[in-house]
Amino acid sequence: MADAVPDSARPGSVKELGLFNAESLYVRFDFTRDALTAAAQQYFQRIESGAGQEMPEELKTYVHELTHYLHYTTTPYGLFLQYCRVLQSRAAIEIVQALLAAGAGFRVPILENVPMLRGETEALVQRGLSMWLNIENLLLTMHADTERRAKLLEKFLADAARFDAGQRPRLPPLLDLRSTFLKVQESMADLLESNNAAAAAAGNPVPMEPAGFDRDALRNETNLLPTSEDWAMLRLQDALDLLGSPWSTAAVIESAATAAEFWGTAMDYESFVAWAHAKVDPQLQVYRTCIAQGLASIQTRRLQEFIPTYLTLCELALYAPLLPHHAGLRRKRPDFRQILPVQRWMELMRVAGEIAPMRAMWDHDRYVMEICRTLDWVHPTQIIRVAVDGPERVSNPLAYIYVSAQRWRAHNAGVFIDAGRFLFDSSPQGEEWRDLFNFVILDYADRTMYHRDKGFLQSMTTRHLNMLGMRALMVGNSLAIPAPYRGDDAEREWMTSWLRERFRALFGRDFPELQFV
Repeated sequence: MADAVPDSARPGSVKELGLFNAESLYVRFDFTRDALTAAAQQYFQRIESGAGQEMPEELKTYVHELTHYLHYTTTPYGLFLQYCRVLQSRAAIEIVQALLAAGAGFRVPILENVPMLRGETEALVQRGLSMWLNIENLLLTMHADTERRAKLLEKFLADAARFDAGQRPRLPPLLDLRSTFLKVQESMADLLESNNAAAAAAGNPVPMEPAGFDRDALRNETNLLPTSEDWAMLRLQDALDLLGSPWSTAAVIESAATAAEFWGTAMDYESFVAWAHAKVDPQLQVYRTCIAQGLASIQTRRLQEFIPTYLTLCELALYAPLLPHHAGLRRKRPDFRQILPVQRWMELMRVAGEIAPMRAMWDHDRYVMEICRTLDWVHPTQIIRVAVDGPERVSNPLAYIYVSAQRWRAHNAGVFIDAGRFLFDSSPQGEEWRDLFNFVILDYADRTMYHRDKGFLQSMTTRHLNMLGMRALMVGNSLAIPAPYRGDDAEREWMTSWLRERFRALFGRDFPELQFV
């Protein structure tokens, strides 16, 4: 992912100052910590003197990457993505355990080397593959990753060709997206409840996950037949993927992070429009495509209104009722178009021109209310209430960040629209915000910095190491896994040791070829 490209970059000279990983939630910067501190001091001195408020490049980059982090940790889309990865990891574990128990062995990547099996072993492996592959297809569609989805679909086409030639298929059927989504809801609810049961059995008084699902609502969803509008939307999504639509979820998220760099800028609206429509290197287009679309939809000629309005629309695109906890909300508004972020984005752009833009942040609640009323969508406050009505603390760090964010939103629904608001705030509120909603690991050019809560840090890190290991088994070319952050040799040795021990406990054998590099 090419992030935080400064506006000075010209075709053929794209320069990356920051790189955020949506899976690990870590960030890498190509400047020093001292450079960021100096840039921040310079910025705030300008503000105090009444001069222009253009952010220095280092601060723009930090705000850009932090906007990504907030989108992937404080929205239902972000938590849904992470829970889906856990389900995939569990499916990978079941597949490997079944293969080893049958003495079949396996070759990496498993997805390219599915052995021909029989009986119970085949049933177990096919069940795991069905979950892994259908979730992968769902996530690629939700993110509108057309290139990777096309490669995935090629595997199923090749399997169909084998079947037509009279051979047994190696892969399970690929379900339609709506059916996959509903099956994932049940599996995710089972996962979260089993995590809580395990925590309780271990004597942990704090639940691991926010649970308490409406099981009747979950069951009723699976009995509802898709409407003609649902099928039309699914066909449209497939067509967009095949045609390579520029309006991907990545484009929405990248454009939001880019727009955040202009928060408080002294640039005038006309100059911003010219910037958004300027001819740029194709690698930079993902940062501007959706902004140009927003400029055509949002009815204002004041940049001070456009930026918060646009950022609010981007957050709304990711604020769908995606979790099992939201089954009751989906039952009242079952339109599947509000589930996929790209479909949400298209709907938001369709109605944005009908609604007066935000005048300032104080106008956020009115604007969101009018948008959701016009689209007949589940309102974010309903999603927030579901989280706030659950346990105040949970021990899964990702769920804890998400639940904490909803409690902050309950007091101020637009609190995460301005990513830099608490970045250098020395008040107790600012300290609390950074503990909850700042990067867990930051790689600067001269040092790596870590979250000060070491238990939280280790939980977040081992969660990601486990996922990396399971994905390496399924789709990796080898078990030599790139380290998720720079660190040093000692940290890579620790990562390797931890994951080897994890594999030994799960699979009952050693994996000497596994290492972080």
